[in-house]
Amino acid sequence: MKYFRIGLFLLVCMCSCHTSTDLKYKIIIPNEEGIEKYPVVFFLHGLSGTFNQFIPYVKNEIKGAVLVFPQAPFPEAGKGNSWSKMSFGNNEYTENLEQSEFSRQKLNELIQHIILNYPCDSNNIFICGISQGAMMTLRVGLNPPYFAKGLICINGRLPLKMLRDSIPNDVKKKLNIYVVNGINDSIFPVLSVVKLVQELKLNGLTVESHESGVGHAFHKEVITKLKPWLASKMKKKVEN
Repeated sequence: MKYFRIGLFLLVCMCSCHTSTDLKYKIIIPNEEGIEKYPVVFFLHGLSGTFNQFIPYVKNEIKGAVLVFPQAPFPEAGKGNSWSKMSFGNNEYTENLEQSEFSRQKLNELIQHIILNYPCDSNNIFICGISQGAMMTLRVGLNPPYFAKGLICINGRLPLKMLRDSIPNDVKKKLNIYVVNGINDSIFPVLSVVKLVQELKLNGLTVESHESGVGHAFHKEVITKLKPWLASKMKKKVEN
């Protein structure tokens, strides 16, 4: 299914699943004269969300990049989809690690598909996620085979079973991480995000963190702060 739109973003495609292991996604491709390949940003929705979660906020704000919106593979009853089953209690959470690994593998396959089939610069990959999508952002971005230039984690936590010595040095060298937490977030409290930032820095990663004035949500304030960081990293030359 394809939708055509006049303006900066000319083409939006939604690819239906052909098998049970494919991920549905929507994609926005800019059409700028003289540019053959663009940076690419993957946006990972949160628990019980859909690929539509980010589109209203970023479609007219982030320019000069291919924007990809995957949908998680595991349906929630009448509530969208999730990257893995999760439960919460006593300020802690549990997740289905087998499903998380399945989603990580499917996202890796999707990255390869996007790079091979659309005008994307494979040295200019960014992954942005909110809540459970932020956790998946770290799972994908901190593990090869695909080396992201930047990760954006909005109201997330460090995923379970991620060890300090599991991050390759070449990933640490090239990667930049942007972390946002809502000061009124009742699902992932501020302290949990502070611990996330501390852990990432202990791993030798470059991290920039910001607080937002609302709770567990993506909103205009976040995109306003994010845009200049993202634009600067897209232009930054990849270190060898």
